[in-house]
Amino acid sequence: MLIRRKIERYVGAVTSRLPMRYRSRAAKEITARIQETIDVLCGGEREPDLLEVRGILKGMGRPENVAAEWLAETRKKSAAGAHSPGSLGILEILTLDFIPLEKLDALLRNILGIFTVMAVLLVILGLVALGTHAISTMLPIFLGCVLALGVVAGRAVLGAGYGIGRRR
Repeated sequence: MLIRRKIERYVGAVTSRLPMRYRSRAAKEITARIQETIDVLCGGEREPDLLEVRGILKGMGRPENVAAEWLAETRKKSAAGAHSPGSLGILEILTLDFIPLEKLDALLRNILGIFTVMAVLLVILGLVALGTHAISTMLPIFLGCVLALGVVAGRAVLGAGYGIGRRR
């Protein structure tokens, strides 16, 4: 129980330094690596003691270094096209994990640019239509403003690097 908690805390310390979309996969892989090391050390015949587990975790390295190495290795695999279409999991598809970060960043910035143009056009067309009494509602202006707020929020998220492009 104490040993399992020690391992979980170490893995948690490593994964907390990773972007959210990688944490689950990293936890599984790092836990498996630790378990393999324990199996080799103990020969699968006995449970390790706390000192042995501490030694294994110390040998793996500091959590921030393990996280940086794991992330670099994962990005290298992703950039090299290590994923085949059949190997993509649903979480990788939903998080767009199979697209290199630079391309994803550029794609999202282009989409935000298009939404910016749409927001400005909605507001201008709404004002013109309202001024010429072609319509009696401010709905296009309201939708343009809501879209503009979405663009501002999207740009703030991209600028902060929440899992995409630049990292903190």
